[in-house]
Amino acid sequence: MHKRWQLLQALTDHYGYRDYLEIGTGTATTLLKLKINRKWGVDPHPRVWHPGMSVFAMTSDAFFEENDRHFKQDFDLIFVDGLHHAGQTLADIWNALEWLRPNGTIVCHDMNPPSEGHQVVPRQQEEWTGDCWKAWIELRRTRSDLHMQVVDMDFGCGVIRRGQQDTIEAIEYPMFDDLVEHRQEWLNLVSPQDFLNELHGL
Repeated sequence: MHKRWQLLQALTDHYGYRDYLEIGTGTATTLLKLKINRKWGVDPHPRVWHPGMSVFAMTSDAFFEENDRHFKQDFDLIFVDGLHHAGQTLADIWNALEWLRPNGTIVCHDMNPPSEGHQVVPRQQEEWTGDCWKAWIELRRTRSDLHMQVVDMDFGCGVIRRGQQDTIEAIEYPMFDDLVEHRQEWLNLVSPQDFLNELHGL
């Protein structure tokens, strides 16, 4: 398992998920590959439309407002891969938690930037994660009611489920050097195989 869609598929198959939301569809590679009953996608400028998918050309904030007013749709699995800025990523996770079913899972992409250049905002290089990791640290610092792990693959796939965790001692506005020093603990970093073993109770 080394691609994000493979992680999403493993979760879907294990828990029997049916309803999927993707924030930031891009070229819709993940959206197209994932085998699940119903797919919703949100992107201000979607580049791919496909039968069987509901893709909304709007921001994630606008989508969640529309969902609250009209659709009232909740989800089993939500993939957060939208605007790669810490503040927006945090807002997307908060909104996702509001519409997540009790046994649902949120997966957040780009939570483990390999270098400082990868996470500089605004973007300065082709390979880029943004500073999404800061949103992750904020939740690890403040939310004992969640269970959070970053699977060490594809620039870090952060898995969030309801549960419990020990909060971390981290400063409110960490810098990249702080992440480097505390990466394992702050991210709760696990290998893909260890994650799958835990998922299947091995």
